Amino acid sequence: MSTYVQLQYHERTRIYRGLKAGLSTRSIALSIDRNPATILREMKRNSDHIGYYPPFAQEAAGKRKARHGHKIERIPMLKNYVIEKLNQGWGPIAIAGRWSKENPEYSISVEAIYQYIYHPQNRGLELYKLLPRRKKKRGINRKARTTGRIPNRISIHERSKTINRRKEAGHFEADLIFHQGSQSSNVLTIIERKSRFAIAVKNSSKSTNVVIPALATKIGRVAKTVTFDNGSEFSSHSVLTRKFGTKTYFCDPGSPWQKGSIENFNGITRRFLPFKVSSHSLSQDMIDHIVNIINHIPRKILKFKTPCEVFFSEFQKEIRGCCTS
Repeated sequence: MSTYVQLQYHERTRIYRGLKAGLSTRSIALSIDRNPATILREMKRNSDHIGYYPPFAQEAAGKRKARHGHKIERIPMLKNYVIEKLNQGWGPIAIAGRWSKENPEYSISVEAIYQYIYHPQNRGLELYKLLPRRKKKRGINRKARTTGRIPNRISIHERSKTINRRKEAGHFEADLIFHQGSQSSNVLTIIERKSRFAIAVKNSSKSTNVVIPALATKIGRVAKTVTFDNGSEFSSHSVLTRKFGTKTYFCDPGSPWQKGSIENFNGITRRFLPFKVSSHSLSQDMIDHIVNIINHIPRKILKFKTPCEVFFSEFQKEIRGCCTS
């Protein structure tokens, strides 16, 4: 006998788009691999006086489900695990993946964890503050960065498709993040694309003569390529090519999403080091400790291995030892 699986938010979004496009119930059902009766029931139970809208439908379904108790609330061991790992800096994907791998009889979805975090009854717990992005409401906000002129600049569009597929180690992305009190003092963040292993270095200046040598010291021996945005702090990138043979690439102006790995890492880092933290209070030891925590969070994309495990398996000859666990 088959088991009914609750509709997820992304499915409700596709139902809404299908309705707006004038598709039939059957067509919508086929597009999300559901029974047409499921779509009809969803629209009947989770529409308001205006019509069908995903956020309202999700909230209505959540309230109805809450009457029977959320799965996480019903399993104390799971609830403790979720809250403990959130406090350790793990995201819902890592939590759901690792838990379900170790406890298949009580598997949990990523969406269920988000629903638990954002459930009205849990609002007072402020669990969203434990998420990497710390948003009161689910969503994404991005701001484009202004760009400058870079000598010997090579566009990211000339980067090999092999690099884009992340099948080979040794390809990095880099960026700077700043904190309150100074727009000169900064933290250089670096990430290896295949393993998602990160490194961060505190710099006293954003001068390219400070930033590029710091980057070279950390990854010069192993970096085959590095991808940057168009900030002037990376203008002396050619040093990497001359000294190590490292190829360098640059995103399109105002397109930070083209180096998504480092953008994602920076977002996670802000969970531990928000902008309001004074730049003068940051130490390299503090930064190393935080990056170490992040490097030991298992990732779904890595089949729930940690970035540290994958990185050091790739570079065991070049770099000895792993960061402390």
